[in-house]
Amino acid sequence: MKEKILGLIEGEKGGLDALEITRKLFDNDTVDDLKSVQECLYELESEGLIVIGKANRYRKSDLIKGVVDMHMKGNAHVVVPGREEDIFIARPYMLNASHNDTVLVKIINEEENEGKIIKVINRNLGKNLAEVVVNNGKVSFSILSDEELPFNVVVDYDKNAPYVDGQIISLKYVKDIDRNNVLAKAGEVITHKNAPDSDIKIVASGEFGIRFGFSDEVLKEARSLPQILSLEDIESEISKGREDFRNEIIFTIDGCDTKDIDDAISVKFLPNGNYELGVHIADVTHFVHEDSELWKEAGVRGNSNYLAYSVEPMYPPELSNGICSLNPNVDRFTMSCIMEINPSGKVVSSRVVEGIINSRKQMNYDSVQKILDGEKAEGYETLDYILKDGESFEEVIMLNNMTLDEAYQYNERKEYVSGDVIKVPCDKILNNMHTLSKIIRSMKKRRGEIDFESNEIKFEFDENKFPIDVKLRVQREAEKLIEDFMIAANESVASEMFDAGFPYVYRVHDMPSPLKIQNFINYISLLGVQYKGKIDFDNISSMDVQKLNDFLKDTEKYSIFNKKLLRSMQKAVYSPENRGHFGIASPCYSHFTSPIRRFSDTMGHRIIKYCLIQNKYTKEFLDKWNGYIAYMSDHVSGTERNSEKCERAIDDMFAAKYMTNHVGEEYDAVIDSCLKDGFFVITDKYISGRVDVSTLEDRVYYDEDIEGYRGRGNKILYMIGDKVKVECIGAYPESREIDFKLVRKL
Repeated sequence: MKEKILGLIEGEKGGLDALEITRKLFDNDTVDDLKSVQECLYELESEGLIVIGKANRYRKSDLIKGVVDMHMKGNAHVVVPGREEDIFIARPYMLNASHNDTVLVKIINEEENEGKIIKVINRNLGKNLAEVVVNNGKVSFSILSDEELPFNVVVDYDKNAPYVDGQIISLKYVKDIDRNNVLAKAGEVITHKNAPDSDIKIVASGEFGIRFGFSDEVLKEARSLPQILSLEDIESEISKGREDFRNEIIFTIDGCDTKDIDDAISVKFLPNGNYELGVHIADVTHFVHEDSELWKEAGVRGNSNYLAYSVEPMYPPELSNGICSLNPNVDRFTMSCIMEINPSGKVVSSRVVEGIINSRKQMNYDSVQKILDGEKAEGYETLDYILKDGESFEEVIMLNNMTLDEAYQYNERKEYVSGDVIKVPCDKILNNMHTLSKIIRSMKKRRGEIDFESNEIKFEFDENKFPIDVKLRVQREAEKLIEDFMIAANESVASEMFDAGFPYVYRVHDMPSPLKIQNFINYISLLGVQYKGKIDFDNISSMDVQKLNDFLKDTEKYSIFNKKLLRSMQKAVYSPENRGHFGIASPCYSHFTSPIRRFSDTMGHRIIKYCLIQNKYTKEFLDKWNGYIAYMSDHVSGTERNSEKCERAIDDMFAAKYMTNHVGEEYDAVIDSCLKDGFFVITDKYISGRVDVSTLEDRVYYDEDIEGYRGRGNKILYMIGDKVKVECIGAYPESREIDFKLVRKL
């Protein structure tokens, strides 16, 4: 309810009182409804998200919510999700905030980006977890924290709860008792310290607030959903206008172990020489409605979390792996984007419809890549197309870019009638798709899409979930094909919603700071790389950055330069305002294709249904959604950023675990970044670790301009991109750190 209230207030310049809010939320409001609204208003006010003004009218607060990053001298910065620059807080304006506290800040100097803390709304309780200690029947709690907290934590807990020694429970800050003590409430049991996945849950839940498991209310709703679509449901939906694609050759391509399948694809060759691309996405919002517990829980989570070998889904498996997953050979409802694309890659027309499909096959990237490489893949012989009324055998063959001779290799020579099955070879279908994928990719390149290198890693685990190998995630043509098709759908849907003027959740990526790009060019020039290309720093284009990146590909240190250039870019976020996507050079972009995994897509589907497809909206409806999307865009941008940090932290933990079996071994490595007290390297096994400056035999000093080290005679000794031989001297999974020492420069 809090999100809806914020959405209503956002849309009213003069604010709203509690009664007005209640009447807008409920058709036949009661005294109990008013009480629940007042409780939410109190919580929102205490969180600093709203303020109360004249005539008891609530309006949005101008205070900024963020997390304290404390400095040694008592000053701090407040980190705000979605804000490029952190807010500086001088010591006198710290109130009584501590490191990692969540606070509300008021800007006092916009030019210098300085603020003061108005209120602490959530105390840093270390990992926000405690270990249960049971001694002679007496329960106490040991706070889990990597640092000494500046106060004592008093835990309020249920004295009748059946606590077990070694359980890990969540903690929630309640209030400050006094200057030296804070009160926290014991929450749910997260894990036991000896459980196999306790390390993942302690990091994810404690440090990043990732939610594990679902409440009884959410599970009850999920389990009440059908597991198959009944004939009655299907006929009812088709009678309302849902388009039937079940005759078509539609299938999915995912990783081998994927269970939550939210996208399927189809491609046809049209008589005019264009292509028809169908991107069919799980229709989650047919089953999940705004007032449901499923919607509320997904909204809080914001996205699914992929944590090493496990997934913590946004929706329960009954939905994410069940009725909403586009599993093969079963009927599923979809939101389908059907695009006509010409041979130059331009989408000449598109439409978004509610659909129903029956996926012919659950394909995987490995087998698809084999076929694209000209090899055979077992089980990938043919797929079935069911002839529709009025269609001929020859028309279907043409739609799949086949000759009659090719078709008769797999089909009988006979008279085909409606309902007959025509077999189409998988390799033909996939190669047709690959051709279209390359056309789309070429178009994106021409308009300025920037091709940044991926440095994602993946671990291989033994039967005990211990990491035994590390590999780089490589994006092959099979993965690129799906990415190209999804981007085409995301753009088409966003453009349609933007042109119609409806509220929507856009995926925006702003132009980089001109100063950062200028500093980058100055930096590479110090290393002897002179870029002669012209850049208009008053209006940097994607093409400018693409050309710079392409130029760097021929340099020896491209991998490092590419990473540093990527860090100069802004962060992509969600927004109710269309500002385009700089990285893919798109004037209008959204996320439409993963409603099982991202709440942004779920919201998008709901508003598309109401406005674009069903035409069910009023001014009041649009006002409410405008406000709701504005609030939730910030929220899901924050949950996404939090999940990325969490996933990196868990990767770091497993990297350190992996290296515990390799202490004393030597590796070839590249210097990735340099700081005053040491530099970080990435080994040829894709493991990152630190070399302390004190372990260097040479007497060196740090040069900030080159981000490297100089020695006697001002000679450059070590800098980013240099190749070195290092030895692992320590690996510490709990702190997620790996130490190396320099053996020699290569």
